[in-house]
Amino acid sequence: MITVSLQERNGIYQAVLNYRDENNKRKQKWQSTGLTIRGNKKLAMQKAEEMRVDFEKELSNKDNNNEIGNMLFADFMLFWLKAIKNSIEKTTYTSYSQMINSRTYNFFILKK
Repeated sequence: MITVSLQERNGIYQAVLNYRDENNKRKQKWQSTGLTIRGNKKLAMQKAEEMRVDFEKELSNKDNNNEIGNMLFADFMLFWLKAIKNSIEKTTYTSYSQMINSRTYNFFILKK
């Protein structure tokens, strides 16, 4: 879970993002909103919330990339096939699926 708060630094609102990393250590990320303090608190809070949502997506993508990085090649092929299923013709998907499931997947799994 990521929380956000506003801090004042040099007359500008800063968004402070608080979160825990993969080792459960508390971390902070500071980002400037670029808004001056006078009369901009509500707008700065909206901008800080947008920064929180974007940072949450960034961390989520990073976690997905780590998951793929630790995946066996044979499992990655199945993951890739599922990812491209809607962007290729049905006959192409069927052909790729048969090749992966009948030969390639077993070859890499049995080579452990």
